[in-house]
Formats: sequence, C-alpha cells, structure tokens
Amino acid sequence: MLVVKAFESKAVISITFTLFILYFVSMFIAPWFTTAFSWEKYQKVLYTWQSLNVGVLAFTASVIALSISRYNEEKKREREFTAAKAFLPQAISELCLYLNSCVPTYTAKMEVFRIRSENFNSSEPPIPKAPELPRNYASVFKESIKHASPEVGDYLVRILRDLQVHHSRSLEQTAGSKDYLLACIHEIGVLRARLDSLFKFARNEKEFSSIKPIDYEQVITAYNSLNLDLNSKFSTELINYTRFKFNAG
Repeated sequence: MLVVKAFESKAVISITFTLFILYFVSMFIAPWFTTAFSWEKYQKVLYTWQSLNVGVLAFTASVIALSISRYNEEKKREREFTAAKAFLPQAISELCLYLNSCVPTYTAKMEVFRIRSENFNSSEPPIPKAPELPRNYASVFKESIKHASPEVGDYLVRILRDLQVHHSRSLEQTAGSKDYLLACIHEIGVLRARLDSLFKFARNEKEFSSIKPIDYEQVITAYNSLNLDLNSKFSTELINYTRFKFNAG
C-alpha cells in the first residue's frame, strides 16, 4: 500500500524516471565509448553488473505489474461507483422531500417566538412533530461513498454530517431564540442547495467538477424550493441573515 501511494506522487515518478534514464545511459550507452566500441569488453561490463541488471529488470517488472493492478482496481471502482450512483437520484429526491416537510416545524417555532415576544396573552400554535428521516438514503450514500473518488466522497460525507446535525435539531420541541431558528432554517437551505447541486451529477448530466461552492443565490433558490414565503417579515429576516452569513465568509 505504501508503494502504491508513493507512485501516485508526481515527484516520486519524476525521480524514478530520471534515475532510469541515468541507469540506461550509464549501463548501455556509455560503455560503448569507454570500451572503444569493443564488443568483448562491452560484454564484460554487462557481466560485471549482471546482478544490478537483474535487480533493475525485477523492479521494472514489479512496477509494470503494479500499474496493471492499479488500472484494474480503478476500473473496478468506477464500475461499482456507477452502479451505486444509479440509486443516488432517488435518494436525493427523498431527502429533498424530507427537508420540505421539516419547514412547517420551524415556521411554527418562529410563530411561537413572535407571539411570545409581541403578545404574551395570545395562544401559541402547536409545533408539528419533526418528520422521520427516510430509510433508504443511508445505504445508497454509504455505497456511493465507498466507491467514489475522494472529492465526491467528501461531498457526500458533508451532506450526511449536516443532515444528522439538522435532524437532531429538528427534534427539539422548544422554540428557541430567533437567531437560533434563523440559523437552523438557513442550514436547511444550504443543505437543500447542496442536494440540488448534486442532482445533475447523480443523473450523469454534468461532471462533478462543475459543482461550485454554495453561494447566496443558490440558497435563495433553495428557499423557494422549500416553499418558504419570501415576502413575509420572517423571510425578510431570513434573507438578511443569509446575506450576512455569506458576506461574513
């Protein structure tokens, strides 16, 4: 494994190639000149360094075998990722629906906070119970992460991590502070934006390299996808909070 990792380094490859060129010139070209083009003397030079030549040949054969093995493993990984990736669109759709169903819980909490801060005599609306996470997405993401490239795997892991944080927060029955609720809904928007960005890659419509870091416009689009009323007073505060988060970097 360490040898495989070493040969993934461009510096190691460059050094190995340079040493091989020096070896080839010193062993097979330079002796012709030092022996005055005498075939007998040239053979003696090769015989003297026979052990080294055998070692170099063995090393070269090992490198070739290692390269073939790496190529086959990479092709196998690509095939297995393609198979796992086929189930990603459905898993993403389920998570998007789940996030949409979480919004009423937070809008109710915001309404409770508003009533408490403006009029303590008004009755508070009940806070809907947070929905359960879908059941099938975890195995799909697990298989995709297992066979994905490091970049894709990291992106999927981040979605899973943020999803678990969101779900644990959604189970809280207390309304919380306004800033806390704004932060929670903002994170739902960011998570929805990440899922939306992943859709076209999952459906083989775009390369993963085309996925850009989440920005302000993507989150605002995600708010619309979450069916948030962006004309309400609460949504104005949410938009201002989102703008502040991205401007703060």
